[in-house]
Amino acid sequence: MKTRAKKPAASKTATTAPPAAGSQPTLSSSESDPPKLFVLPDDACPESRFLTLPHPATSRPTRYFLDPARGFYEFTRVSAPRKTCRSVLLVAGVEERRQNIGREQTCEENDERRKEEGKGEEGQEGEEEGYVLQSPDLFIATPIDCLFTLIPALWPTGNLDHQEEWSTFHDKLFSNNDEDVRYKHLRSIFRSGSEAGKALEQRMEARMRSVCDTIEMGDETSYKLSMKKLAGVVYEKAERMVAAGLPPSMEEHFIRRVLEVPERSIMTDDSVPLVLDEFPDPASGGLPTVAATQRTDSKTAQLVHLLRLRTALNYLTTTLLPASLIRCLLAHFESGLMDFAPLTAHLANVARLKAEAHALRSISDNISRKRGTLDDEEALGRAEVKKRKKEEEEIKKKGMSAGVKRLGKVDVGGMKRLQTTSTNQKIDINGPVPPATMPAPSQEKLYLSIDYGDTYLQPLLLAALTARLPPDLLVFLTPSSPAPPPDSKYLQWRQYEDIDFERLLAKPRTCLANSYVIRKALIRKHYLADVVAHWVAKWPGSVLERCVKGGVEFEVDYAEFLDEALVEGWELKESWARNEGLEGREREWWILKPGMSERGEGVRLFSSEEELRAIFEEWDPLSDDDAEDEAEDEESAAHSGDENHVPKSQPQPLLSSPNGKPNGIITSQLRHFIAQPYIHPPLLLPAPHPLATRKFHLRTYVLASGALQVYVYRRILALFAAETYQAPTVGNSAELGRHLTNTCLQDSGEREGSVREFWGLPDTIPSLSPNPQDGSEGEGEAGQTDWREHVFSEICAITSATFEAAARVSSTHFQVLPNSFEIFGVDFLVDGEGGVWLLEVNAFPDFGQTGEELRGVVRGLVEGVVEVGVMPFFGLGGRQEGGEMVKVLDIDLGRR
Repeated sequence: MKTRAKKPAASKTATTAPPAAGSQPTLSSSESDPPKLFVLPDDACPESRFLTLPHPATSRPTRYFLDPARGFYEFTRVSAPRKTCRSVLLVAGVEERRQNIGREQTCEENDERRKEEGKGEEGQEGEEEGYVLQSPDLFIATPIDCLFTLIPALWPTGNLDHQEEWSTFHDKLFSNNDEDVRYKHLRSIFRSGSEAGKALEQRMEARMRSVCDTIEMGDETSYKLSMKKLAGVVYEKAERMVAAGLPPSMEEHFIRRVLEVPERSIMTDDSVPLVLDEFPDPASGGLPTVAATQRTDSKTAQLVHLLRLRTALNYLTTTLLPASLIRCLLAHFESGLMDFAPLTAHLANVARLKAEAHALRSISDNISRKRGTLDDEEALGRAEVKKRKKEEEEIKKKGMSAGVKRLGKVDVGGMKRLQTTSTNQKIDINGPVPPATMPAPSQEKLYLSIDYGDTYLQPLLLAALTARLPPDLLVFLTPSSPAPPPDSKYLQWRQYEDIDFERLLAKPRTCLANSYVIRKALIRKHYLADVVAHWVAKWPGSVLERCVKGGVEFEVDYAEFLDEALVEGWELKESWARNEGLEGREREWWILKPGMSERGEGVRLFSSEEELRAIFEEWDPLSDDDAEDEAEDEESAAHSGDENHVPKSQPQPLLSSPNGKPNGIITSQLRHFIAQPYIHPPLLLPAPHPLATRKFHLRTYVLASGALQVYVYRRILALFAAETYQAPTVGNSAELGRHLTNTCLQDSGEREGSVREFWGLPDTIPSLSPNPQDGSEGEGEAGQTDWREHVFSEICAITSATFEAAARVSSTHFQVLPNSFEIFGVDFLVDGEGGVWLLEVNAFPDFGQTGEELRGVVRGLVEGVVEVGVMPFFGLGGRQEGGEMVKVLDIDLGRR
């Protein structure tokens, strides 16, 4: 099947005028839609064609190949090796050339006729000899079950609350609406009346019957999706996939490595290590017998089969089914079709064994590190001896006469060496001169104290350091290890309170730590707001002026002092005056943030003075009189025998977060607050994205190094709220699950799927018009600029201005050091018009909220920090530019 016989004819009006004198000639632009190389079945029937259908997982329009006699084919992209193949030349085969020779006369006659009719073009005589493809990738037609092309019709909304109705086959596909374009091409095939079209319609209806409950209504049959039947069909496909054998790459990464158990040695009296079976029975407690070995082999085969089956199910569901539908099928996979409990238990046991092996290796490493420390002490002793000898030689040289000094400068390179040791030895003046062997100076050791106190990040730190730094120079320290030598190279990567800042300040050239001593200007919200205000006043037109919401700062100990705190808060009072008499959705809303809180604690929404006062009244501690009254009530309730009575002497939550956990604060401890205009509406992803209705913010990891370089990590995360977003009103402003996107406020079940990679979000959003500010001319599939590139450029500009403002305006509260680096979590929000707003800057971000699925994002961050923030400081190379770490600021603040 040909999709293009020749290159498109150039337009007559597209001729370019010769360049003017003195101007530079320019090349003509390439084709906007270059052809691609499709590999199709060679025995496809003449009725075969391309058609567009909704993708089963995303419902996005996707191109398929249809052979009515055999079924549907999807296109699998196979990329060519980038280092060898750059283009593909398509030419006719030998047989086709021979056939073309016989048709040359006819082609010439046709060309003459077209020229006479005015339809010919100069430079096009017959068909072309060949064509060079710009991309060497192949698109292979791969068979796909037509059942999956019906999934968007059977599960149209992707909403778990959707109640499916009974409908006929045609109603499911075409919705009795000629304007429905999802299955437009398929409708034309059914209506063609051909035998192939009728046979295809019967096969597709039969496949729908296999996964649906049916009701016969006269001459028609109504269908409704059955989760049990669909789970059974997918399970059968997974079984066939396992029986045929998984690809070697899947076997290596998802089977063998997952079930691999570290060897455990048991030392006998003869000191011979006995290695247990690869999959030992945890309950055996000793070496397996012959019968136990047979049982273990049977159990191993069962576990391997279960893991292969689970892997196949994961592959089929994630590539061919929407995420919302997968969650509905999990219960049927886990309980109704196969019991994966033995596999889950075994994997937990494997994880435990790996943890034990890691602990044993740590003990062994500690022993070797102690030996390394002793060797270093011996080296220091030798260095002291060498230093004393050098000093003695210098003193001796000072006492030499001028003649002896000149004699020492005589060139004796061509003289024979006279070797005499005693009167009893021969003097060999013709013997070979031994080479002067001087021991090569040993490179200085690097001591590392890596104790981040986070089980999620600690292994990634160790892996990145051992992979990027020379292993023979590393000396890892434990809490019980002695302190490294005073002038040795020393890296501290620990929690803030555990860092030895005294040594950090005393040794600026040899000691490096993962935190600055003082950075309140960034991480405290009221300090940050003050920095931005001063910077904007000093530099009008800065990016911070349009990307940071101005706010009202105030201090409150108790709710009764709120009036005094808001004496200068005229912005709030004017807003409250404008809100009088307006409905909740029409009001101007404000967001209240404690200046020193984190994890979303104490964040509230308000639109009036009464609502703000109510917030502080709920946070106020009890007065003495109220405490006495509650103590009396407590005593009476305890004596009354009430079984449902809960003693109030226990700490009570002041106000609950979206997951029911305490989310209050004590105003007497955190007095500083800031109120900022609430950003509404936020940008929401378009349907059918599974998180289309939820608000999200962008977590960007930023590295500040030295004094001062700032890098933005390109792999940004998108953190979604737990509930569907709604505009704040008087009734729902306390429902923080709709407005707060902090994943730490969500339960484990709500947090699943709430963290996504920013660059994995849809590249075009219909509600956003092309932004003229970024100057981008590239357009996406919907004819719009890629909003993600615009957002990323804004993030880089805002980050650069924020850190420079903090370093220059508030150098007292942000004191950069040449021997420090720190990772910050900077949060941004994109509004409904595509504008980017800075929310806050967090120190020591919680990497564990990223989850196991996106562990690679944090791994790449740590490796980038080692390369640009650690290796250059110790003179071990490292990368300064390129990669995922994008440098956005490089200034010299004179700190040495």
